Amino acid sequence: MFIMSLLELVQKQPNFPKEDLTDVNAMYLGLAMSNRTYLYGAHDVAKSEYPLFTGTHNPLMIAVGELYDNERLVKAVDFGIAALEAVTLFVDAERFHPSMAAAAIYGGAIARRFELDNVENT
Repeated sequence: MFIMSLLELVQKQPNFPKEDLTDVNAMYLGLAMSNRTYLYGAHDVAKSEYPLFTGTHNPLMIAVGELYDNERLVKAVDFGIAALEAVTLFVDAERFHPSMAAAAIYGGAIARRFELDNVENT
């Protein structure tokens, strides 16, 4: 009940994540997202509201798992992705264009791989 009361105070931010959360939204959402059960429940709802999330979370986690051999880091990235998707739902952000998300995902993975290759070759 407490979390639902907090979320009623969250203001819409249709340009999130292009524009950062307001301080007020960050405070309320930070409190609400500190409950893992609630966070992952909201994450599941976000996947139905933003179909793009259904096709991006798992590939990101596969990429992270291949790049890092650290279970804590992989879990932290999973938590971060779930939190971003849940916050996107709560601030009623605009729907992302799939090509934008794909470019960000694969661009980040390619950049990280390039960085690792360059470190190994020096």
